[in-house]
Amino acid sequence: MSNEHDDRELEMLEDRLHDLRAAASDVRLQSYRESDQDDVDTVVHYLWNLRLSEALYPILAIFEVTLRNQIHNALAQRYGTEEWFDKQGVLHERERDEIEQSKEALRRNDKPVNANRIVAQMNLGFWCALLQDAYEDRFWEPEGGKLLRAVFPYAPDGSHSRNEFWMVCNHSRVLRNRVAHYRPVFNQPDLAEVHAGTVAVIGWMSRSMADLVTLTDRFDEVWEHGENQARGRLGELWQAPSSVSD
Repeated sequence: MSNEHDDRELEMLEDRLHDLRAAASDVRLQSYRESDQDDVDTVVHYLWNLRLSEALYPILAIFEVTLRNQIHNALAQRYGTEEWFDKQGVLHERERDEIEQSKEALRRNDKPVNANRIVAQMNLGFWCALLQDAYEDRFWEPEGGKLLRAVFPYAPDGSHSRNEFWMVCNHSRVLRNRVAHYRPVFNQPDLAEVHAGTVAVIGWMSRSMADLVTLTDRFDEVWEHGENQARGRLGELWQAPSSVSD
């Protein structure tokens, strides 16, 4: 009887694996397979990655919204207008083109072309680009770095340059894109460091947003225990064999 039961469990497992390969695609699942790993271990990584992405999403959303509005508000204050991006000599050609593309997209969708909608529509890459070297002379160096302090008012005094801010923000941008496009993050060697950097930058920009991070951030728990939890839950549901060990 025991052998028959084991055979049924293995048959059920094979059915589930076959179904998942069709639904998720073998190519995608291979991104979660490490050397000398069986199919169940690969699925465990896939499930763990989903849970990590879920845990990261609120923090990345808070980061993107906060960075966007901090830079917009600071530049609107400097140039005396919500439409600072339309002023001559403010943006370089690439970013000007992105603004125009945003306006055109709003027009195509019969939406008002105003500052609030344009700012909300610009992607994270646009805002990170404004922290690059190309804007050092225009934005960040004048008045002893006054604009940088306006964007990051709670950063430790004198401990971070504009380039360091850009590097942290760019790492967060890359992670955000990986999560948004359902790519593996579980095997990124600097994942915990990038998460910590993103949380720190949010706190440097806004204490209120930092409070929201405190209320929503589950990353550390999922990072530390998520793989074993995923393995246990999957084993219970699929009756995975005991040979799949921690």
